[in-house]
Amino acid sequence: MYGLPLLDKQEVIPSLVNIAERSPVLTLRGTAFYALGLIASTQAGVQRLAELGWRSVMNHRSEEWPVLSDQLIYSDPDAVREIRSASQGSSVSQNSQK
Repeated sequence: MYGLPLLDKQEVIPSLVNIAERSPVLTLRGTAFYALGLIASTQAGVQRLAELGWRSVMNHRSEEWPVLSDQLIYSDPDAVREIRSASQGSSVSQNSQK
């Protein structure tokens, strides 16, 4: 026995979900999220995670993720201000304190 049936038999997936949702140790949470992402790369894994209340999006590895185009972002003046202030970060607050 191997793969998803083995994970189900050992009750690994509910444990990973619990760690990802509740662990106070961020490295454990990150590792659990990574493992859940690997499980969600199969249709059977997506179905099992759905049974536990986790939604998954299946993409092919060659698909591009839907990202907003620069033209769309820069057509909104508020978005431009947010991007500029985020990119300047702490240098803005340091300059304003002088």
